[in-house]
Amino acid sequence: MNCMKEQRINYNVVIRYVQVYVTQIFRLTTFSMWKGAIYKLINLQSTFMWTYLDVFIMCVGMYLSNLFRDINKIISVQAAQNSVEWSMIRQHYSQIMKLLKEANKNLSSLILISFFTNIYYVCLQMYYSFYRAYDSHKDCPEEDVILSMDGIEYNVYYIYSLLFLLLRSIMISMMAVHVNTEALKPLTVLRNIQTQDYTLDVQRFFRQIQYCNPALSGICFSVTKQMLFSVSIINWSKI
Repeated sequence: MNCMKEQRINYNVVIRYVQVYVTQIFRLTTFSMWKGAIYKLINLQSTFMWTYLDVFIMCVGMYLSNLFRDINKIISVQAAQNSVEWSMIRQHYSQIMKLLKEANKNLSSLILISFFTNIYYVCLQMYYSFYRAYDSHKDCPEEDVILSMDGIEYNVYYIYSLLFLLLRSIMISMMAVHVNTEALKPLTVLRNIQTQDYTLDVQRFFRQIQYCNPALSGICFSVTKQMLFSVSIINWSKI
């Protein structure tokens, strides 16, 4: 409306909006309103699926981390009483590890898609924000109408959108990394066991935690604090 000097939304504005917003599609095919409508519908459905996927991974992470947290509570209570039943605890821990392995088997590809999608859109929103900051003086070129709009509403949208994406990415990362954090906590107790209490079950439990990598997996990476720290360093260094 601003670029076309229109006072209200009309058919010409809608056509121009579709042409600009879906320009990558109409470079491959001829323009028509029904193609633009189908694209917008698919885009809306994809947004819902993306949100549901993130919420689902958060719920899985919360559930698994709570199971490991229950094991840690049992260890703390029994350690205070100097009567830790390591054999029973190791069996319960192994059952949770089987559940974690099953979750990774079915969700690893979805975790990979979710993390890379969030990173991509955070970088995209930051690019748009910097683009507007440095090129806000431009007029409305044909292919950059959306990026060059001015107005408080548009600025508020980009600030909200960027903060929302950052918060969303942080939440899903923290929910997923809590699985690994809670699963490694028994190592602190195991390392402080007295020599006379260091039984075969303790030794097996220690090695199981140390070498089984108890974390949600995204096919080519495991969601741990070290991974999140590395990704953060790489992103900030590029910015």
